[in-house]
Amino acid sequence: MNFKTMRVILVAALVAALLGGGVATAQTALRNNSVSSSKIKNGSILGKDVKNRTLTLSKLSSGTQKLIRAKGTGAQGPAGPTGPRGATGATGATGATGATGAKGETGAAGTSFDPKKVTAQTSQLFGFTPWYDTTADTSTISFSSAGVKIDSTAGYAGVNLPISRGTSLSTLGSISYSQTGGAILGLELYYRGGLFENGAGDGSEATSKGTYRGDYTTVYVPATGADMSLTDSTPVVTTGAIGPKGGAAVIAAGASTTWGAVKAAIATGGAGVKAGANSGKANLDAALILAATLRTNADSATAAASSATVSKLAIKLRNLAAIEYTFGS
Repeated sequence: MNFKTMRVILVAALVAALLGGGVATAQTALRNNSVSSSKIKNGSILGKDVKNRTLTLSKLSSGTQKLIRAKGTGAQGPAGPTGPRGATGATGATGATGATGAKGETGAAGTSFDPKKVTAQTSQLFGFTPWYDTTADTSTISFSSAGVKIDSTAGYAGVNLPISRGTSLSTLGSISYSQTGGAILGLELYYRGGLFENGAGDGSEATSKGTYRGDYTTVYVPATGADMSLTDSTPVVTTGAIGPKGGAAVIAAGASTTWGAVKAAIATGGAGVKAGANSGKANLDAALILAATLRTNADSATAAASSATVSKLAIKLRNLAAIEYTFGS
């Protein structure tokens, strides 16, 4: 039955209803499947012809229901908008703190550095360098809390003092030390151009007398076994004559004199080299200290077994305060 026929039936049903035949006759006709899908023209029943919500899922065929319920397998559509951010979750519990380790033992206190204390480890840094007359000598130099100890066997040995090589003689103020034993202070002096005459006792000095004097001499403070302070009145001995070139010696070699007299002889004895009103000061400036030493013997001629320990030392250079040194292990 086509749609036209259906419409005729529907109209007939309507007429029947109006005429008293009732709607039931038409509904019965529809329920009895007298109107099949094959009798309805495709596209003749539109969505507007179906009352809203009257065509439920249960009224569809089972196959159609399955298709609707089945998960789609076609291409994915565009992503929907991002949903609102969810609430922040609760903070997790803090992990347990590990146990505090045991306190380590307190380390030993470090040794404080004393810029005036000379030890075996710092002696050469300070300028207290040991020296020996011969390599075969078994003399020893050692440092302890008692002081610097010089032990000579048969030769002679000593330790240099911290006075820079080439220091002008006019710069030296004083040297003093405390001791036990017989330490000897020695000053090796240099004067370029000839001021000192060092003879070997074989007449060689006579051949140069009157024409030239040497450049070097050593002045010693004899050992007394007591504390020593080098001043102008301190007794000294010089190994060489002091005097001007071509003139008589002002101080003879080996003569016992004083430290003040030695300086005066250098100041006046060098007048032939440094002339003028200020020649005395100029000659003292020109005389240089090559080494200042503490030793147990003056030279190899007097070498003998001896020992001395210097516990304190002070050195004063011009325009500077005296530097005092003590000794330790």
